Amino acid sequence: MLEGIRSIALELREASEPCWDEQTISPKYLPIDKSKPISAGHCAPSSIVLLRKLRREFPNELFSLAIGQVLWLKQPLHIAIDYHVWVQWHEEPFKRTWIIDITADQGDGINEPVLLALMEDLTRERGLAYQSYQSTEDENRIKPAALARAEVLSVRIGDDKR
Repeated sequence: MLEGIRSIALELREASEPCWDEQTISPKYLPIDKSKPISAGHCAPSSIVLLRKLRREFPNELFSLAIGQVLWLKQPLHIAIDYHVWVQWHEEPFKRTWIIDITADQGDGINEPVLLALMEDLTRERGLAYQSYQSTEDENRIKPAALARAEVLSVRIGDDKR
C-alpha cells in the first residue's frame, strides 16, 4: 500500500506542475515570484486533489487534510513553511501517522518535491516537525476558495472525479 500511495503522490505532482498558475495558487502568493519554488502557494489545491484520489484508490484507509506549519527543530528553531496544507494517512487510528506532502519543496531546506514519511521519523531522524492547527476529513470544513482552486487543478489534470 505504501508504494501505491507514493506512486499516486509522485504522479499527481508530475501532472500538477504544468497546471499551476494564477488560478491555482493561493492569493497570498500573487504575483507569482519565479525565484521561489514552483510549488509555493499550491499546497491547498494539490493536497485536496491528492486526498480525493487517495480516498478513491484506498477507500478503507483513513486520510485527512492537515493545515498547519512545518518547523525545523534544529537550533535555532525556525519555520520551514509558515502556513501549509498536507495529507495525513492514519495507518491505524491513533497509532501511526504518515505525512504525505505533495509540495514539500516549498519549505526552507526541504529538497524533495514529495515527502512521504512517518511523522515520528521526520522528527527523530530529520528534526522536521509537521504541526497541524486543524485536521479534517470533511471537505465542508475546507475554505471555499481552496476548494475552487482544487476544482480548477482537477479539471486541468483530468482528474475531476470526486
